[in-house]
Order: sequence, then structure tokens, then C-alpha cells
Amino acid sequence: MPTQLSYPGVYIEEIQSGVRTITGVATSVTAFIGRALKGPEDDPKTINNYGDFERIFGGLWKGSSLGNAIRDFYLNGGQQAVIVRLQKGATAAVIPIANFNLVAANPGSWGNNLIVILDHKTKDKTNTKLFNITIREVDPATNQAIKTEKFLNVSVEEKDPRYIPRVLEEQSSLVRVKKDGQGKWIVPGDRPGEGEIPATVNSGGDGVALDQDAFTGAGKNTSKKGLYALEKADLFNMLCLPPYLSTDNIDSDLISKAAAYCEVRAPYYWWTRPADGMTKMLLKMALQILARAARMLPYSSPGSGSPIRCQRTRWRASFPVEQWPVYLHVPTPRGAHGRPRPVWMQH
Repeated sequence: MPTQLSYPGVYIEEIQSGVRTITGVATSVTAFIGRALKGPEDDPKTINNYGDFERIFGGLWKGSSLGNAIRDFYLNGGQQAVIVRLQKGATAAVIPIANFNLVAANPGSWGNNLIVILDHKTKDKTNTKLFNITIREVDPATNQAIKTEKFLNVSVEEKDPRYIPRVLEEQSSLVRVKKDGQGKWIVPGDRPGEGEIPATVNSGGDGVALDQDAFTGAGKNTSKKGLYALEKADLFNMLCLPPYLSTDNIDSDLISKAAAYCEVRAPYYWWTRPADGMTKMLLKMALQILARAARMLPYSSPGSGSPIRCQRTRWRASFPVEQWPVYLHVPTPRGAHGRPRPVWMQH
């Protein structure tokens, strides 16, 4: 902005440089979508190691191949991942407290292992609105605490800064205050009595196996759920869909929809470990999708060493069949001189 001249003299005006700093951006953030034992639903969470996945999503679980895919990702040098947990028909466990039911923070049978301990040893014993709450998640095999949370001097008074529903929602990863049909918290006028209350037996359930609707069903796009929950993620460069069908595969139509989405959001897309009978079909589909992406790839860089090279709409490929999984890379970013980066796929 020009300097305002208000009196005679010498003025110095600094001219901004045309140089702009180039900010580094991660290029290997991988998004994984699938079923997990626990964790937030349709809400992308960034993790930096497998321990984070175990802590937030429960780790390996026989009901899903998601944990195996993420473990292998980190065993092979992965650095950062974005996890989206999907579920179908899962229910949250209930901890029955008189006029003040608590529910597990997210659906799944894991919530059946929760125990809540209430006491009145607060900072003001004459205040009948205050109480302390301790939540434990125990190992059903050893009955030892896996995780413990304790919140002191919480209140059932809405105007209190330690109002129990808000405290749990903001700070607890284990429980929430139950809401009514209108979405309002169910909170009694006075504090609940002291005692130890376990979750209702089998009140939490894992639901059933995923299907394509869990990823791309009606309304998922506009509500940013399923596959489209990734719209809430700041950045990811690769998308991985672990098999969710009993045949150790994924729906072919989902492959096309995920690839179309990756053309917009991510440069790479892959499936993990298809069953033997599906390998040729997946490779055929991959080439079809790559052909569709050829409009962005008029030529590949000479000498790039890519297993797949694009020459207009013709493709040459060689696959070391001893290796898995199948990778499909759909490029969106452009390389030097505005030319698209080479595509490569490996099986």
C-alpha cells in the first residue's frame, strides 16, 4: 500500500518480493476405510503408528482385514495414515444408571467391558449436584483394566463449567451421556448415587459384515459418510480398501466408484490381497480404469522405469505375480513442465 505523504522529506517504501516460499506437503499419507472393533464412525482420524490404531480402533480383529492392512502398512515403512471406521448394524453398550444412562462412546461389543464407578467425595460435600466418575475398560479374560478415565467434581447442573455431558463429550474416549429422541442429553436433577455399575450384558454389538452400501449408499455423498467421509480429511495421497466380503474381495462396482473418487481426491488407489480367482479380473478392471485416466496421461516420461507405460491409449505392463497386493495408481498431480506423472501398478 502506498505511503501517505503528510510532510516534506524522504520516504522509504518497501516493495514486496515476487518470490513465494514453497511449502512442503506430505506425499505418502494413506487413507484406509473399513470395519474396526471400536473407534469413531465416519470420522477420519490421522494416526502416525500402529500403536495409535490399537489405541483408537482396537487393533487386529477377526471380524475385519482392516487391522492387518494397517499393520502391514507400518511394517513396510508407512509413516502416516487416515482411518475411517465403517459399521453396519452395530450397537453401543449401555451402562444403566438410574435416570442417567451412559452409553459407550461408539458402537461395538467392546463397550460390554465398561464399568462405571460413582462417588460423592467432591470438593463441596454439601453440593448435591457434584460427584466423581471413574470409567474403566477391562479385559474380559483377565478382568484387568485396559484403560481408566477419572473425572472429578462433575455436575448435573447445566450452567456448571463441569457439566457432565460436556465433560464426557470433550474429554472421554469411553462413554457419553445418553440422548433422548430429540437429541437432548438425559440428565437428572440431582447427582446419581454412589456405586459400581457394569455395562448391561451384551448390550453392545458389532453388527454384520459391510456391503457396498456402507461405502457408497444413498445419501453417503451429501452426508459425508462411508467413502465420502474422506471429504472431512485435510490430506491423503493414497486410498486402500481392504477386502470386506466373505470371499476375501470387494464389490466390483465399488472399485469403479472408488477409482472415480480418487481421480478427484487422491493420486493413488489400491486393493489389498484379492483371492486367487479374482486376480485376473482385478487386473483387467485396473487397466480399464487406467485407460479412462489416460486422458490425463498422454505420455509417460522416458526412462522412468514404470512397470506400466502409457503411450496414448495403449499400455504395456509386467507383473511379478509372486507379490501382492494389487496396486492401482490413478494420477491427479502433474510433474515437471506441467506434464502428468507416470502411472504404475504392481501385483
